[in-house]
Order: sequence, then structure tokens, then C-alpha cells
Amino acid sequence: MGGAGLSRPGPEVPGNFRLEIGWILAASYWRQGYAAEISRRCLEFAWQELQADCVIGMIQLEDGDFDDITVPPGNILRPHVLYRVDRPKQEIHE
Repeated sequence: MGGAGLSRPGPEVPGNFRLEIGWILAASYWRQGYAAEISRRCLEFAWQELQADCVIGMIQLEDGDFDDITVPPGNILRPHVLYRVDRPKQEIHE
């Protein structure tokens, strides 16, 4: 089926991000809601268990494009675009 989860970005990723969310799914599993479910569960864990402030993976970062130096030149997987999502603001209940 593939793989997914939270990880620490390597030094090839610009910025000082603590966590990233990612997945790679076989084409036969695309468009079935798996990526959305993975995202929800990983973010829930990042916010509640890890107390993360942001996670790479949701909103495109301006000037966030880079070549992943861990992928050989010319490979279609070398160009990367960074996205992030910030922790939702806590509602104050009185």
C-alpha cells in the first residue's frame, strides 16, 4: 500500500522545521481518502502528543521550492515544494 507518518526533515530541507508529514501510496490507493486520513491522524498526534507548533505539509511556503539532494539529478522526485500547517489556536472557554 505504501507508507506514511511524521519525521524530522533532513538538512536538505530549507528552514528550521521540527516535523514533516509525508506519505507515499501506490497508485491503486490514490483518491480513496487515505492521504486525508493520514494527515488528520498525524496532525492530531503532532498537536496533542508532541505539542508541535507547526508541521511541514499543508500550505505552500513562498520560496519553499528546493531540490532534494538525496535524490539523483534528473530524477522526477528531486524537485520538492514545501508546505506547512500551523497549530490551531486554542479556544478559550470561560
